[in-house]
Amino acid sequence: DRYPSPTEVIPERWIPFNKPSDYEFPVFQAGPRICLGVKMAHLEVKILTCMLLQNYTFTLLPGEKEKIGISLMITKSLCNSAKKDSHNLWLLHHPRQKKF
Repeated sequence: DRYPSPTEVIPERWIPFNKPSDYEFPVFQAGPRICLGVKMAHLEVKILTCMLLQNYTFTLLPGEKEKIGISLMITKSLCNSAKKDSHNLWLLHHPRQKKF
């Protein structure tokens, strides 16, 4: 029920992303039996982010800049809708020019 068609790749199911509880999301589990590789997986995500930023530049999708505002919650956060209910920033990627 929670994840219909779990064997199909449907990225739209995660948009907008709402972080599930550690006990609900079965990837790393939680509590005393938490996955031993969770810190390694987080490190891999950080390395991938660095690699993407080294090889690509990112620009906002046309029209996104006008929609960006600040949501005043407990902490300030960017939002891109008049109702302040969306925190997605849509980007375009461009390969960086290698200079060796």
